[in-house]
Amino acid sequence: MAEPLPTRYTPGRHGKVEGPPGIVLRERQVGLLASVIARAGAAQALASALRSGLAGGPLTVLGVGPGHWWIVAETAQPSVDDLQKMYEGVASVFDITDSRVVLEIGGPRIREALAKMLPIDLHPSAFKTGDVAVTGASHIGVTLWQTDDRPRYRIAVARSYSDSFWRAFVAAAAEYGCEVSPEVSPEVSP
Repeated sequence: MAEPLPTRYTPGRHGKVEGPPGIVLRERQVGLLASVIARAGAAQALASALRSGLAGGPLTVLGVGPGHWWIVAETAQPSVDDLQKMYEGVASVFDITDSRVVLEIGGPRIREALAKMLPIDLHPSAFKTGDVAVTGASHIGVTLWQTDDRPRYRIAVARSYSDSFWRAFVAAAAEYGCEVSPEVSPEVSP
């Protein structure tokens, strides 16, 4: 499990201070982030196995490319070794937990702030709960997924670009007021 980010995600209010925050942000500590890539000719079999083998569990499966998925777990279970055994012969599984920072963001003005950074349409008719986008945010590669209809999103960014992402996000959110939670947590209720 990756160490929490240093103080660059300064807790408290950023930007507009009057009124309630338009955006709430918290670092999301994940137990496992695994990249699962189908072997040659096995994409359909893997997709089927992912649908049936992980249904109902505490895992999120994100389609991040043709024949490529991420598995996000709140805890370190299942382990990468478990996933490698589960998908032996149909996929290669890699642990990418420590290479990404996962942020959970929400609030009544989140779509407006993200629209300043992302070249995708986040209108509810175009991007819904469960949808995933692998895109750029202010020239930084990110994976974004919507977790509920409030709306609330999670964004995974390469750890080495997290400072740059943070600066761009705070600038985009400043006019709405951004409240940064003081602790890393598996739960947030913006």
